[in-house]
Amino acid sequence: MIIKLIIILNFVFFSCYPKSTLEIRQDDFDESLNFFLHNNILISNTTGHSIELNIQKSVSKDGIAHLLNIDCLSSNKIGLDKLEYVTIEIDNHKYDFEPYIKKKAIKLDEDLVFETMSILTDIQLIKKIAYGNDIKIKIAGDKKIVYSRLGLENKINIQNYFETFIPFINQF
Repeated sequence: MIIKLIIILNFVFFSCYPKSTLEIRQDDFDESLNFFLHNNILISNTTGHSIELNIQKSVSKDGIAHLLNIDCLSSNKIGLDKLEYVTIEIDNHKYDFEPYIKKKAIKLDEDLVFETMSILTDIQLIKKIAYGNDIKIKIAGDKKIVYSRLGLENKINIQNYFETFIPFINQF
């Protein structure tokens, strides 16, 4: 009886857990087209933090831009707005990236802070992340250092994004 109850509670919990999504949005104001991977929640080695590695591709009259968006939901501030770089380790090769966009932390309530930043990137880095074997991320904010890694589901999400939104001719 207890085992059945645990199975049912796990089913309910995981059915409510946000799943990653692919989305396309047309912006009629600036005539841009945006492609997104949302809710790609990473495995965090630090408790009290939920880290997402999401992707955005913007196509506008100015060209095409690819962004890696790091979103952090935590009980205390990491300090992404003062962040100087993010380190992504792909199969034992370390890459340091300066943030392209940093936004001020938003205090959602007394116990919850949302922080976000973006890294300007290219198709090749997205491909390395999607098809790499061991991907780790170090976020060194001015308040706290957070470590996370990509699990199999994260890599599948990024592969789906890559294969769906990157033209086939550019995938090689």
